[in-house]
Formats: sequence, structure tokens, C-alpha cells
Amino acid sequence: MHATGPSPRFRATSRIFCTSIRQWDSERAGRRDKSIDQLLTYLSEIASAAQTERANKFLFKDAKIVYPATYDLHIVLADFNDRGKKGPITTSTHILAKKFKEILDGRAEQPHHVGRVMCLHMDVDMFDGTLALEWCA
Repeated sequence: MHATGPSPRFRATSRIFCTSIRQWDSERAGRRDKSIDQLLTYLSEIASAAQTERANKFLFKDAKIVYPATYDLHIVLADFNDRGKKGPITTSTHILAKKFKEILDGRAEQPHHVGRVMCLHMDVDMFDGTLALEWCA
């Protein structure tokens, strides 16, 4: 349980994601939001057995994370203007997330750590504690 580095499950997920990204970038000439890349980087840092053990030891006293866990990934857009040039990029990111999840879910022999991928938005000036769902994959 003291292994370091990404788990085999995460390495397989990363390979699938990188293949999906290369194909997607070549089809779309690189026009996409990089937030999913960043979320998967964060996931690689927390999804290992050693990190799960550390989290259970130092962060969670009453509840425990069971390894291997599945994590939802949330993209949060604050004061996002979809009428600008980034509007189509969020649509492309949604399509990429759906395709990525379809590939992962279609490979039952390679379990992964990725749950739902969601894009949420909020208005910072009028924030009332709620986030609106833009899309979910």
C-alpha cells in the first residue's frame, strides 16, 4: 500500500486520454479547453494507493476513502461569457469529455478512476452558494 506514482488504473486512463486528445486535436486543429488535461493531472496526484492512505490518515477521521476510488471532475466557469470566442471551446470540450468517457466506459477490462465530468457555471457578483450545470459527460 506504499506504492508511489500513478496506479496502473490511472496509467491506462492516461494512455486512453492522450490518444483521444491527439485524435481530437488533429481533427479540431487544437481548439479546445485545456481544463480536462489539468483535472486529469490533479487526479493522477491523488488517485494512487499511497495518496488514498495519506488522505485517510490525515484528512478524514470519521469516513474513509476506499481504494480504488472513482472521482468526478468538475470544471467551474466563473462569470463566463459564452457569446465570446470561448463559447465554442466549451462545446468542443463537452464533446471531447463525452467521447473520452465513452472510450473509458467501453473498456471494462481496464477500470479507471474517472467518474462524471461536469461543467458548472456561476456568477461571482451574485453568488448564492449554487452552481448551474452547463453539461455533464
